[in-house]
Amino acid sequence: MPRPQTIQIFLPASEKELFYCKGSGADGVGEYTTEGFVVLRGSRGRTEKVASIQGTPNERLREQLVNDGVMAAQNGLYVFTRDHLFPSPSTAAMAVMGRSANGWVEWKNSQGRTLDEVKRQSVTVAG
Repeated sequence: MPRPQTIQIFLPASEKELFYCKGSGADGVGEYTTEGFVVLRGSRGRTEKVASIQGTPNERLREQLVNDGVMAAQNGLYVFTRDHLFPSPSTAAMAVMGRSANGWVEWKNSQGRTLDEVKRQSVTVAG
């Protein structure tokens, strides 16, 4: 019996897939890249932050994004004024949601599949 083989499928740049992070005032749109995760301009994040990130590097990162003009307060939300590259999907999700987050499960495509399902879970085929 042949052993299963694991293969990875890469889409051409013209077929970039967008991912969405929604909940509690957050409405982020972004894309996964080889450099990290890019949250796109116009994405909205909640201004409130939960107690678990207060006094942490995550809180300081959000403050820095506001100070640098990447996020601006508008109508009770933070709005991304330009595309911004984060080192990981989880850091991107935290910036949008104002809380610790596992970006691999918070970011979902238009079919509701998680970033983990789309990008990390390999396709296994008999071969």
